[in-house]
Amino acid sequence: MVDSKVRAVTVVKSLELAKSKLGRVLKPEERKALVLCMLEDVLGALKHAGIPTLVVSPDEEVLKFAGCLGCGGVKDEGKGVNRAFELGREEAVRQGSDSVLLLPADLPLLRAWEVQRILETGGGERFVVLSPTQRGGTGALHLRPPTVIPLRFEGESFSSHFAEALRAGLKPKVFRSAGTFLDLDEPGDIPRILCLGDGTRTKEFLAGLSPRGTGTNS
Repeated sequence: MVDSKVRAVTVVKSLELAKSKLGRVLKPEERKALVLCMLEDVLGALKHAGIPTLVVSPDEEVLKFAGCLGCGGVKDEGKGVNRAFELGREEAVRQGSDSVLLLPADLPLLRAWEVQRILETGGGERFVVLSPTQRGGTGALHLRPPTVIPLRFEGESFSSHFAEALRAGLKPKVFRSAGTFLDLDEPGDIPRILCLGDGTRTKEFLAGLSPRGTGTNS
């Protein structure tokens, strides 16, 4: 059973700026639509896991979309991803959360069972549970209390978060799964999502694009 005091926080950039690395294979409108599809998949996994979620974004369209899916919205100040996650966890604390699960919004393979396993991996009054992504980023970060460590979501953040946990006197627990490992950031990621993403809005969207859009042709 999910702890009712945990909240998830995910961050989405402005749709105009999101996923610029996919510009070689996707048109701007396609990138915007893809971001919303991935967000829908992530929010769907969290909903099925029974976790209330906050979406942090500077983009009103994103916040409205999140609201239609039953999630809370937090207006981003545009001061970077770490500050955006900070705003989200501050709001989670204001709403009574004693732990937060921080996740990127570009994890279309995330499943509810993985979310539940991440929550089950933590234990005690103080802990850090984290998951690596394929490029050394952080695919999930479960913290109790929410401010137990500083946030380091830029670059190869997995090792930075791991080091922060050690500095806080904790032994971080690592959870590994496909859903937190395979983010979608570059053209080469698209074929794997098409192969593994059955039942996701992201695969449905990508499969409906032209061969150029799927990244399957050079």
